[in-house]
Amino acid sequence: LDSSAALPTAIMCAEADWRRCHRRMIADALVAAGARVIHLLATGDEEHVLPPYARVEEGRPIYDGGQATLD
Repeated sequence: LDSSAALPTAIMCAEADWRRCHRRMIADALVAAGARVIHLLATGDEEHVLPPYARVEEGRPIYDGGQATLD
């Protein structure tokens, strides 16, 4: 994350759609840590936002859909 602040950084894989691969979770983690993530698509650029079932806690994405804990 530190090096990406100074230079543009890209993550690529064989899956065309970022929503159907590990890049979704990587993008969520980067956004939760305060980074700006832009998906480069054939149809244009798309800024990443966390899905509605995720929240950020201590700079990390939590996927509990807002469900209460059993504490």
